[in-house]
Amino acid sequence: MSDNVYERLIDNLMRVGCAVPIYKCEEFTALIKELFTPVEAKLAAALPMGMQPLEAISGHVNRPGDVIEPLLESMADKGLVFHRVRKGKSEYKLMAILPGFFEFQFMKGGTTEDDHKMARLFKNYFEKMAEMTKGATWSTCGVGPPNQLPAAIVSAITGGRIRVGLEDNVRDLDKQHAKGSWQQVEYAVQICELASRAVASPAEAREILKVKCR
Repeated sequence: MSDNVYERLIDNLMRVGCAVPIYKCEEFTALIKELFTPVEAKLAAALPMGMQPLEAISGHVNRPGDVIEPLLESMADKGLVFHRVRKGKSEYKLMAILPGFFEFQFMKGGTTEDDHKMARLFKNYFEKMAEMTKGATWSTCGVGPPNQLPAAIVSAITGGRIRVGLEDNVRDLDKQHAKGSWQQVEYAVQICELASRAVASPAEAREILKVKCR
């Protein structure tokens, strides 16, 4: 099957979003080819956004439900597709790379050669990503309670900046209404300290971002 299937899958993963940037490069393609068989990749590349019942997915990809269900279940078993049963009906959605694929590959603590190979592929991509962004000033924004802090953590450990604020998330860690953007800034400072990243002063931030003082 053509590499175009994997190209289309990567495009779909970009639409899903991720806490780390997705770059089309040899390292990322190698990772995706290890995660998805060509047949799985063809279906995953066509999956619609968000949780969808099997019937809706079947109509969207124009393939019978009894044909695609085993593929969806196979990908769910591998931590590539999220599966839940709601009101007696199965629903599925394509997961993100991180948070998503990354955690499900390693959360069981496997030590097989396949586990080691997967770890190397992720490491190769993260190193390539760091190389491609070297010298760049970039930041990560996670929208909503489930995404803001994981995105901030990944950004801190991969060399990026962190964006927080009530415009992205109105909840605190306890899922209560946040007291203000300042509370999220405090969380971001703690994340930076844990990642051994220095926190810029207002003056330093203006210099980094080339913003003139009023």
